[in-house]
Amino acid sequence: MFMRPESERRPETGDKSVGSVMRFDGVGLETVNSRLAMVGITWALIAEVVTGKSMIEQVTKGNGFLWFLLVAPVFIWATFVPIFGQSESPDSRKVGPFNAKAERWNGRAAMIGFVSLIVVEQFLLKGAPLLGFLHH
Repeated sequence: MFMRPESERRPETGDKSVGSVMRFDGVGLETVNSRLAMVGITWALIAEVVTGKSMIEQVTKGNGFLWFLLVAPVFIWATFVPIFGQSESPDSRKVGPFNAKAERWNGRAAMIGFVSLIVVEQFLLKGAPLLGFLHH
């Protein structure tokens, strides 16, 4: 399976049914996952510097999982309210350099970075935090 070029992304059809929005190539799944990944990797790296714990330690031995359970529903809700409530497409928003294409690519990078951070910390650093040297 290869990633489709940006120009081949499924066009918005105007169908705001849950089935259409949540399709694999629909707007919902990638938007939610991207936003959660962007928040997650930023939060994980900041928490590593502050606490000195790796991402896995933050979740298993800290309050990371609780914070995820509190924050994730807010971001999911904030993603779907404009789509279902106001019939706004995430692709229609643009403010200067902040547009849907930039958000998608930043989100994709964050998803890859999130998984990479876990892999690097667990397998290359043997459970040590990537930014642990910054913790005092």
